[in-house]
Amino acid sequence: MLEDKLFKKAFTLLEITIVIIIVGTISTLALTRFNGATQKAEAVGAEKILESLVEAQRMYYIENGSKKWADTMAELDVSLPATPAGFTAPDIEQSTCTPIITRPNEYVLKMQPDGKAYCSDISGSGACGKLGYNDSPSVTFQGATCSYVAPPPPPSSCFPAGVKITMADKTTKNIEDINVGDEVLSYDKDNKVYVNKKVLSLDFDFTVGDHAEACASLGNKPALYTINNGLIEFTPEHPFLVKEGEEIKWAALVPDLQQHPEMAEASDIKLKVGQEILMDDIWVEIESITVSREDIPDVKVYNFHVEDTKVYIANGIVVHNKEIIPEAEEDPGSRGGSIIWD
Repeated sequence: MLEDKLFKKAFTLLEITIVIIIVGTISTLALTRFNGATQKAEAVGAEKILESLVEAQRMYYIENGSKKWADTMAELDVSLPATPAGFTAPDIEQSTCTPIITRPNEYVLKMQPDGKAYCSDISGSGACGKLGYNDSPSVTFQGATCSYVAPPPPPSSCFPAGVKITMADKTTKNIEDINVGDEVLSYDKDNKVYVNKKVLSLDFDFTVGDHAEACASLGNKPALYTINNGLIEFTPEHPFLVKEGEEIKWAALVPDLQQHPEMAEASDIKLKVGQEILMDDIWVEIESITVSREDIPDVKVYNFHVEDTKVYIANGIVVHNKEIIPEAEEDPGSRGGSIIWD
């Protein structure tokens, strides 16, 4: 009888031991998962800081006449979110001007100008892979103190052949026949007057197919669009001067924030029914915006760059131009023919 009691007591202790082991294992797994989720959340917070720094670099580049990138944090006018736990303060890698943020003894996060974040593993523990990052590529900035290889330029917002461009002498010329040196009628938005300006460069290298992504966002195959059933055909990214209420601004059917002439939320600069366009010096209400031709990827489209005002008149309508940076004017090592809004 005594032996039976001892056996039962020993069995109970064994059960308790097994339960403790199971609970400990579950707790360890739960803690590991919790730590992994916490680190991922902290890495997302670090990315937000890098996004702010990349945008500040872009603004710095523009404000300095597209000549240099900042190579120190002190040069940037930027307010950053709080640095996540476990990371050191963000910085700029001086050899490349790349925004970086470091988790000491673990990894460094870097962000390319196209907004992609990459990870460099410091410890060799595979932390980058565990967090879902790719290995860091070579990131370079171009300018007076740093070099920058820009992402491929977005397709030029354009018009098809046959759109009439108003010349300085008030005659018209098909857009595909415009030449460098031509004088066209332009519009000074700030002073609300028409002026004559020279064509500095041409942008005749794109087709409607290059705008497939923007068209797809509207539910279309590569297409051209029109206002009021035929006033003008255009690709969806092209900005028109519009009046909305008392506000006069540039608006596009699908605003491309990398090239739009004004910094704004996409919803605020979208071309839409109810706005007015400036046509033949009269504000004309937009009553409809429709597809004029669809599934035409091989149709060529055209644009050009006008001095000073960056504006020309197409089919009587005030539109913005696209600036092409000639290779001779670029900083050494950058891609020729880069396109930016000025």
